[in-house]
Order: sequence, then structure tokens, then C-alpha cells
Amino acid sequence: MIQPLKSRLSHWFLSIVRSSLAFSSLQRHGALVVALALHATCNPVFADDALPSPSNLEDAKSDVLQLDRDLAHLKQRMLLPERTVLLFGLTPRSQLSVQSVQISIDGKALPIRQYDQSSLAALLKGGMDTVMDANLKTGIHMIDIEVVQTNRPKLTQRIEFTKTISKDILAVQLLEHPGVGERPLRLVEWSQHD
Repeated sequence: MIQPLKSRLSHWFLSIVRSSLAFSSLQRHGALVVALALHATCNPVFADDALPSPSNLEDAKSDVLQLDRDLAHLKQRMLLPERTVLLFGLTPRSQLSVQSVQISIDGKALPIRQYDQSSLAALLKGGMDTVMDANLKTGIHMIDIEVVQTNRPKLTQRIEFTKTISKDILAVQLLEHPGVGERPLRLVEWSQHD
């Protein structure tokens, strides 16, 4: 059934071309352009041109997603060879109410983090806020932290630490009940992530 349709379309195309030759020069060019456009859009679709089966499509989608993850991972490794992720969080079951946190690393201030009710609720449930995700060279570094809380005085503290490996995850944790001789902010480190 597809083949006769193709024959009819080709026959129709040829008849338009023949009839266009009878017109004047200007009309002939217009008719040829219209005929060529119609012929180009009326190409039949054969079974060989059909879409692949759904299982093949799912496999292709999966492969593309995996390739996208691999490319993102390689890009991150190339752009951030000494990647350090700095997080901020509270101790489990904390009742503190944090309004904002300002952190500086080696004298360079990071953007101020403001916490609304939903952000604070996430922190109180054990969530961590990503404050920084950037390159930080191995060596000695200084972190200055300023925490503004509700109904408490502003808290400032300086923490010195040594980064010994290229990849690092650090977390600044605000303790609700620090132990004897313990400061209210502590630095927690997880190493060797990728």
C-alpha cells in the first residue's frame, strides 16, 4: 500500500512540473518551488525507518544517563582537583535556632547563609547545609565562623586545621551542649571522597 502511494505522489509531482513549463517564466519558478517543497515533505516512511523497540530505547536512555554522570564526574575531577566541600550543621536532637552563619576561610568571606523556618527545620532533623564546594590546597588553613542565633548572643570562633589530602569533606557543627573545655563549634572531617 505504501508503494502505490509513492508512485501516485511521484506521478503527481511530475504532472505539476510538466504543467509549470506551460506558464510564463515567473510563474514557472514559483510552481517549481512549490512542487519541490511538496515532494520533499511527502516522502513515505518504510518499515526500515521505524523507531527501535521500547526495550532498546530504555537501554539507550540508561546509557546516555550513565555517560552524563561519567562526564560530570570527569569534569569535576578536572576543574576541582583539590575539592573541598564545607558543610554546616547542628548536633542531633538540637533545639538551637540559627538565623545566619558567616564563614571565612583564610580571610576570604563566603556568602552569608540565612536560615528560614524550613531550612532550620531541615538542620534540626540532622540535615547539613553546603556552605562551600571549591578547590582548597593542602596545608594549614584558618576558618572564622560567626553564628547568629535567636535569643542568644552572637557566637564567633576561629578554627585552624591542616588539610593533608587533596579531596576532603569538612563540616562545622554547632554543639548545643559542649562538654567541659569544649568550644561550641567543632570541625568534623571525612576524607577520601570522590
